[in-house]
Amino acid sequence: MYNYNNMRIGFVANLKKDNAINASKLALESFIRHGISASIEDTLFFADKMFKNYENYNLDELIEKNDIIAVAGGDGTILRAVKSCALKNKPVLGINIGKVGFLTEAEIDELDYTSKALKNNQYTIEYRSMLGLLSGQSNVIALNEIVLLKEATARIINFDVYSNGNLIDSYNADGFIVSTPTGSTAYSLSAGGPILSPAIKGLVLTPICSHSLRTRSIVIGEDETIEIKVNTVNPKAVLIADGVPVSKFDLSKIIIAKHKIRAGFIKIKPSDFYKKLHTKLNNWSTNKE
Repeated sequence: MYNYNNMRIGFVANLKKDNAINASKLALESFIRHGISASIEDTLFFADKMFKNYENYNLDELIEKNDIIAVAGGDGTILRAVKSCALKNKPVLGINIGKVGFLTEAEIDELDYTSKALKNNQYTIEYRSMLGLLSGQSNVIALNEIVLLKEATARIINFDVYSNGNLIDSYNADGFIVSTPTGSTAYSLSAGGPILSPAIKGLVLTPICSHSLRTRSIVIGEDETIEIKVNTVNPKAVLIADGVPVSKFDLSKIIIAKHKIRAGFIKIKPSDFYKKLHTKLNNWSTNKE
């Protein structure tokens, strides 16, 4: 647990959400009411005149100047901020204004409870493993997953996957996902992969639309280094890290391994991964119908 005598919170919101402005107002007022200093990302400052009295910074400056970064949105919004926060060892507090929110800790109706807990240092920081990608000139990190994916109109790609130099399997598929336990409820789950508890020290390897009935997801140790060698000549494929296309990569050599940096998440309530899993997946199903 950290002990901030004069806690400073930087606030980020996904302004594409219909309720973002109102949720931001409620969150910031709750922080201030409980004696917590708050500043905001500049996009929120310019979005509505009600935020004109708050100090505002771009995301990197906001992270630098604050102890905690509160993110109001869904998992996608948190993924945008968490890598920069992890690089500067700043924990993230997720406030759910999305549909699913596996990475969020607080709901809108829990803001006062959350602010009080922060003020009284009644919280912990849960650390999650991240992935590092080395390919060509690319050196990126990801919290959820790194994906090799064929382009939409391209033919399937053939590739070999190795762990610590040992061949795992050869694939003819649309792509391949290397996921952390955190990311096991994201793209990997949609592709048929298993859900891993955050307590598991492992990685999930999931082929995408493999042209073989025998290929299935594999769970490996988190300290194993994965290398993907693409055999297809002139493949039309991309690398994607947490939903963002990677630039300047080299498909002839893709190396993925656990990164030395971890992402920190503020935890207020007793952790119950399975209750959250049940609730969030039911909410996701309901919202999709």
